[in-house]
Amino acid sequence: MNEIAILIADDEALERRALTKIIQEMNISGLELYEAENGRAVLDTIQQRKIHILLLDIKMPGLDGINTARQIRLLSPGTRIIFVTAFSEFDYAREAIRLGVEEYLVKPVSREVVQSTLNTLIQQILQQEGEENSGTLAENLLQQEVEAALGREELTNDTLDTYLRLRQFQWKRRYVLSVVHDCEKRGNDLNKVRILFKKNFNAQHTLVLAGIHEARCSLHAVIFFIKDVTGEEIQQELAHCLEDVRVNLGIQIYCVVMEWKQGEIQSMLQNIKNYRSLVNSAFPVLILTSEIQTAFENPRGKIAKVIEYLKQHLAQDVSLEEAARVVGLSPFHVSHLFKTYQGETFVQVYTRLRIETAKQLLKDGHYSIKEICGMLGFKDQAYFTRVFKKREGISPAMFQKQYMK
Repeated sequence: MNEIAILIADDEALERRALTKIIQEMNISGLELYEAENGRAVLDTIQQRKIHILLLDIKMPGLDGINTARQIRLLSPGTRIIFVTAFSEFDYAREAIRLGVEEYLVKPVSREVVQSTLNTLIQQILQQEGEENSGTLAENLLQQEVEAALGREELTNDTLDTYLRLRQFQWKRRYVLSVVHDCEKRGNDLNKVRILFKKNFNAQHTLVLAGIHEARCSLHAVIFFIKDVTGEEIQQELAHCLEDVRVNLGIQIYCVVMEWKQGEIQSMLQNIKNYRSLVNSAFPVLILTSEIQTAFENPRGKIAKVIEYLKQHLAQDVSLEEAARVVGLSPFHVSHLFKTYQGETFVQVYTRLRIETAKQLLKDGHYSIKEICGMLGFKDQAYFTRVFKKREGISPAMFQKQYMK
């Protein structure tokens, strides 16, 4: 390693100068020393260059040290963090442990303690980077190529198989997922999400490949497991991951996931994108089941069956839940099918069927408006009149009068 980059973050200029002097006295080979006066400046520096060690104050204006450390854990997991603060409260120390902070130094801290702490960390960093550099360059380059191709949706099975053979990774189950945003988040936010996903699944029994498509602001990932896992287990892991993203990044994201049993990875990515509209805040993690896939194989047939059932039960005020049971789907999926293939909601279709029938009965002239209202399940005549007028522009009585003329 040619240099060691250390960042000092403190809102007090005197504190920064004091630490700078202590560090310069150490005569560290290849030292690069940076300063920041608040959390935002820290994040800006971290995004622009690799920082090996961060000396971080807790109490700073704007973004404090605790929240800054949370962001850094996503942006730069390899950065070693040392809290240097005048606050020794238990809550701060507990949070520092949870964030994996290397040391918690309480001001005033002596020159000897600072230099000893830094020397220990520098030796660890040198050893770690030496081990990493001894790894195969081909493996690292191929992983970058695989993830870039995955993000562009151009990854092939041959390239993926080559990478897995190189890693000697034997998998039993694999899942493909796509991330959906609730807002226009781009670039660096997606990269933070990518880092967090890989961190959450960073275990010996898991391999995660994740790529970003910058132009489409999308994130795709393939998760390999060397042991059998269930859809429920995947859902729990992803739900925890999404909550981490929400808490630490302030980003609301949703996932659509499909088990990849066979076929080309590009076909899987295309299939999974077809289901992205199914995901919303009520279903933050959607595992594609055979139920959903069957519904999409013959969507118009499912809709036709529901509509026929509605026509036969116009007077019974059929609920979405009851209609869903007719075709063996969930209410959410039936609602989505109506919006996608009918261009109307379930309620709009049911209301239209009732009003069309009401118009025919009004034209026949054999029934009063009150009787028609009861025949079609409208218990309140005033409500029936409002619904009719909203759709037709005139009241039932006026419609009947005009037709009779």
